[in-house]
This record gives sequence, C-alpha cells and structure tokens, in this order.
Amino acid sequence: MSVPRIHPDTLSSIERYAIFELSLEELCGIVRMERGSAFIHNENFCWVNLNQVCAEPKVRITREHIENALEKRRCEQISERQLVDWATMILINDVYFWEPEDAELVAEWVDRISLDLIPEG
Repeated sequence: MSVPRIHPDTLSSIERYAIFELSLEELCGIVRMERGSAFIHNENFCWVNLNQVCAEPKVRITREHIENALEKRRCEQISERQLVDWATMILINDVYFWEPEDAELVAEWVDRISLDLIPEG
C-alpha cells in the first residue's frame, strides 16, 4: 500500500507539533480533515502513527527541539505526560529524524524522555 503525497498543511502541522504549537488532539484533527476515513487513530492511545500519512523523514529534530520541550515542562506549560507522549511520537514516526551530527545527543534525550519514569495516577 503506498502512502499518498503529504499535503503541505499537514506537514506544517506535523512540524508545529514538534515544537509544541499544536497538541496531539489538534494534530489528529488536522490530519483527519485532510485524510478523512483513511486516517486511523485509536483515541485510547496518547500517540498516533503518522507513518500512514508520511513515512519519509521530513521534520528534522534538533537540540533546540529538546531544549524547547524541557523548558516547556520546567515552566509547567506542558505536563509530564505530554512530554513523554511527545518523545514517543518523535521515536515511532519516520517523519521525524535527526542528522548524524545530532544523533548522539538527540537520540539519547528523546529516548530518555520517552521513558515514563513518573507515571501519573
């Protein structure tokens, strides 16, 4: 099954999610409007498989993304759960990538953040 070409607005939304300008719910709503019933998302999950929308690396994750995420958490602009879910999204979706020169730092931090060490009750 081939994945259709990604709409520029959808790609922009995926980029905006990476910098916390959109929530996961907002991102899902935008993708659902573009893809219709072809977009599959289990509302019980705190992440979404964007590979059905774009399975190619398109959004580069950098040190700045990590710093932004940690700063938003430190300032309590996002919850621990949102931070963990964000990192999980970055890890599981091929649309997000990092360059080799960023790999050690970015991969290590995204991996650490994705571990839910403080589960919310």
